[in-house]
Amino acid sequence: MNMIDGEVFKGAAHTTATFAAALGVDEHSTQALSNIAEHHLFLARLDVVRRTLGRFVSKAWHDEHLRGVQKFMGSLFKVGEDPHTAARYRAMSNLPEGSFGHAYWYHCTSRGFGLPGERGGIPELAIFHDLGHVLSGYDTNPEGEIQQAAFQAGFVRNDGFIFLFFGIAQFHLGMKLTPVAEPEVGLLDVDKVMVALGRGASCTVDLSDHWDFWPLLSLPLQEVRNMLHVPPLLEPGAT
Repeated sequence: MNMIDGEVFKGAAHTTATFAAALGVDEHSTQALSNIAEHHLFLARLDVVRRTLGRFVSKAWHDEHLRGVQKFMGSLFKVGEDPHTAARYRAMSNLPEGSFGHAYWYHCTSRGFGLPGERGGIPELAIFHDLGHVLSGYDTNPEGEIQQAAFQAGFVRNDGFIFLFFGIAQFHLGMKLTPVAEPEVGLLDVDKVMVALGRGASCTVDLSDHWDFWPLLSLPLQEVRNMLHVPPLLEPGAT
């Protein structure tokens, strides 16, 4: 709510932090909110990027220790390739049209996105973002990314709110948080964001938490959506 107007005010940020403390809610975004209000934008960026990258690095270390961290950071900074991994994802092009896997392959290749294992491709640990795009139906333009951030915040069970905070800061407050997209101002549509958040919360699986999507790739996309209880994409107010 503090961010809706496109400017974060000191009084509102302080009130939010006070409520959080009184209710015993340990929400780290209140610090980033205060930094934005105080125009300490570097500190705000540092906090948000640290939290988003930190969860991936922590997961990489938990899964594969140093090798996992090296793989994630290498993909992030477009260093190195993994031909075996890339081949697995390219093979999705051979799946039937309309299938979940083929839809993911088309989503990436039609937009010029690298596949996991390719130089510059998305790290496997972050693939849930694009798989989420396919399931939700949200576009990859700035307006769509804010809705996707809300959808993601809904299905991520552990600190999912940071993704929505990230999306609003990048595409509504004009803070550059990612090197792959330019910052935008004033693109938050509250009704659409709340619908997207609800759709994500309805999903029965946390797509970011070691979700095994491979057995589902050959299934029709709509069947996978039904299995995961992802509601249909409707305009706000539609029935």
